[in-house]
Amino acid sequence: MADLKVTELNAITSASVATDDVLLVVDVSAGEDKKIEPDELVEAGLGLLSTGVINGNKLVDNSVTATQIAADAVTASELADNAVDEGAIAAGAVHGTAVPGTGSKVHLVAASIGTADIGDDQVTTAKIADDAVTADQIAANAVSGSETTLGTTHIEAASIGAADIKDASITAAKLTGGSLIPTTGIVDSDVSSSADIAVSKLQDFSPNTVLAGPSTGATAAAPTRRALVAADLPNGTASANGAVSVPTGGGLNISSGQISHSNSVTAADLGYVAFDAQGHITSGRALAASDLPVATTSAVGGISIGSGLSISSGSASLNTASTSALGGIKLSSEVELNGSDQLQLVTSGVTAGTYPKVTVTSKGIVTSGTTLADSDIPNHSADTLTSGTLDAARLGANTITGAKMANDSTCVIQSTTPATGDFEGQFHLNSSSNVLTVWNGSTFVAVSAAAAIDDGTY
Repeated sequence: MADLKVTELNAITSASVATDDVLLVVDVSAGEDKKIEPDELVEAGLGLLSTGVINGNKLVDNSVTATQIAADAVTASELADNAVDEGAIAAGAVHGTAVPGTGSKVHLVAASIGTADIGDDQVTTAKIADDAVTADQIAANAVSGSETTLGTTHIEAASIGAADIKDASITAAKLTGGSLIPTTGIVDSDVSSSADIAVSKLQDFSPNTVLAGPSTGATAAAPTRRALVAADLPNGTASANGAVSVPTGGGLNISSGQISHSNSVTAADLGYVAFDAQGHITSGRALAASDLPVATTSAVGGISIGSGLSISSGSASLNTASTSALGGIKLSSEVELNGSDQLQLVTSGVTAGTYPKVTVTSKGIVTSGTTLADSDIPNHSADTLTSGTLDAARLGANTITGAKMANDSTCVIQSTTPATGDFEGQFHLNSSSNVLTVWNGSTFVAVSAAAAIDDGTY
């Protein structure tokens, strides 16, 4: 339709305004008309409003939420009286410093203070009422002698036993007369063991004495304390213990109450000895050749050393073996005896297998085996090669002839252009269009003279 004046345009309601609508705006400073979307117009208009021009009458009820209120913006002056109730206060948010009259009992609920609310060692004597502590509040064994003064009125009758009296704590001054020995005297039942009577209070118990009758005279005589004599001891027998005597010549001797051999042979390690009827050695000497019987095939005895053996420091040994004579041999580290007393090589430690490279000793024993390394292979002339391929490093300069060049090696001939070339300067001839291109390292580009190429002849 034709352009209309602004006054001739149809009006739209606020409900019909969409975000993608365009509004006409006259830019007076520029002398031209411009367009703006509704949301941009509203945003720009809010920025142009003067401070304090929007009052409460312009706000819809309940339109201001916590999101529109800045942090710490609400002070006590904005709150109505009695506006903050218990539901608006977080649990544990009100501390003692926030409650007027802190410490006053008017703020405490009856019976609300428990053990956890009282600090350790905070209840003093002044805070405890008279007669407030009873036996129920005192732990067992909690009151000792340091907490109270005990008198006879505090001890129950017959409550102190032997375990309650410290050893050696009762002196003679604490005993009443006649408290230890009864007036009727001591009877057998009063003494249960020797521990009840001190040794110092008994009749003479000097060492080596015995309470017995006289060693001679009448047997009915009253016993007395006297020393033991030989006659008091019974003779020992084969079936009963008793006193014994050491006769002269019996091979034994008594000295300071100790029995010992009466022999006087000098201690030595002797091969030939003489002994008496009591089995005591009386003499000894080294063995002589005549003391040994001659050995036979059926009897053990002395022998002499022939030419096959030699004697050194009393030890017999084999003569040294040679290529012409038998004798003793010594095993080297390379050989050993097996369980059948047979000689065998000592295991070298090399795992059995086939190795291209081995290390051997001068005796031909393999001591290690490994694979070949490059350094193990000697250099070879190309004249000795019969198969395989060579890398570029092994090719000499100007050694590749045309006969050795592969098809497509310098120029790829096909109807489609290869994705990449093998080297810079490689040609591609399109077999369909006869267009010649060359690889520059990133793409195949047409050769400038390609238009003159005719029928593939060049």
